Amino acid sequence: MNKFTDQQLDAFVDGQLGHKDRTEILGAMENSSDIRNKVADGRRLKDLIQLTYQDERPNYTHSPITSKRFWSHAGAAALGALSMLVVMQMTLTPAAFKSSASNHETASMPDDIALLPTVTLMPERVLFHLSSSDKLVAEELLDQVKLVADQYRKTGKELRIIVITNNEGLRLYQTTYSDQAERIRELYRRYDNIIFAACGTTLGGFTEAGEKPRLLPEVIVVDSGVAEITRRQFQGWKYIRI
Repeated sequence: MNKFTDQQLDAFVDGQLGHKDRTEILGAMENSSDIRNKVADGRRLKDLIQLTYQDERPNYTHSPITSKRFWSHAGAAALGALSMLVVMQMTLTPAAFKSSASNHETASMPDDIALLPTVTLMPERVLFHLSSSDKLVAEELLDQVKLVADQYRKTGKELRIIVITNNEGLRLYQTTYSDQAERIRELYRRYDNIIFAACGTTLGGFTEAGEKPRLLPEVIVVDSGVAEITRRQFQGWKYIRI
């Protein structure tokens, strides 16, 4: 009963496993309260994220993308990012962290708890989340990321952005699928405060299914997209799901 890792159980909750693996876990749940509890905790966590931010997740898949919707949500993201809190400054910068992106090794993104002994303004922090392979949605995501980054560059205020993909959203970073490789490369080159991150659980699921996905060199890999998103929200990051 202990052969299932936390990543496998996360993938089960996210619906990323094949029929055989799902059947094995379902069978194990009947005989193990520990596995049942872990799966239940994972589902509660996923439901909490979805319910908490339901109003910020318009269904782009079932309705056409319009310029009015784009400016409404992009403007909200930019305006919502204008509030600043007086706290201690981080010692590790996004630029320092991005230096390891091309290795595609599973990374642990820097926390905001390593602090300098002087009081200053913490950068605004915005997390974008993509779980769809829809190329129009991916394009709008990058439009919003650029808009928010440009707004802050004009004001001179500090900003940090993380773009996390999981499930089918990982296709945005896949060299053989994405048609946004050049835009991602340009954003990465132009802004040292943007990090592109892929879910390691999803990546492992693709590999187990027989795929050999190659990611863009600008992308890092984190253990679990859902876990990373949750951790960032507890740290005060603004969450925007596209």
